[in-house]
Amino acid sequence: MHQELIYNQKLYHTKEFSSVEEFENLIFENAECIFGQRAIPFKNMALERNLIDSTGLVFDFSDPINPNCLLVKVSLFTTPALTIFQQTVKLFRLVHFPTAKLLIKYLLPSITLDSSLRKKVVEKTGSDNVEQLIHTALGNCKSILLIMNGESKELMEIDEKYPDTWQTLVDVMYVKKYSYFNDTIISVSRNRKNRDIQFVLDNL
Repeated sequence: MHQELIYNQKLYHTKEFSSVEEFENLIFENAECIFGQRAIPFKNMALERNLIDSTGLVFDFSDPINPNCLLVKVSLFTTPALTIFQQTVKLFRLVHFPTAKLLIKYLLPSITLDSSLRKKVVEKTGSDNVEQLIHTALGNCKSILLIMNGESKELMEIDEKYPDTWQTLVDVMYVKKYSYFNDTIISVSRNRKNRDIQFVLDNL
């Protein structure tokens, strides 16, 4: 889905990602710009063993007392909609009340042992009570954020077809990368948040 964007008298073109891993790296490397200054992305092998490929967490410590967490599924819009749907539905049991405690059971031990994450939590919150903060954030995870690099008509139809499940548990974020030589613009929009942002990265 090629698109163009004019900014500062320059014509930017959308970046086509060669793999979902490349797209995923863009999102996690720019997590603070996309999710906020107090966001911490997290992904490791233990996480994927308990979930599915191209899945991660984004902790939000905007409220350091009652932090939140997003279960993130990353996918390219060229992936068949049925595949995206099936993979995302597998995550429902981790965030659907009252089984949301499964997220804590499966992930808390491996997450709290990650020294890099622990250091970031202390930096963002000023608190040494890392285990409790992560436990609270995981417990507050009530939805899945599906991040894609373009719209899918079939997934939009699924969204309309399942208002009590898909619409309740899944939010969709579109992240697009536009390039002009060494200049880059990343465009971010949320399906249900009416939130659109763009930021410019030079020499990315």
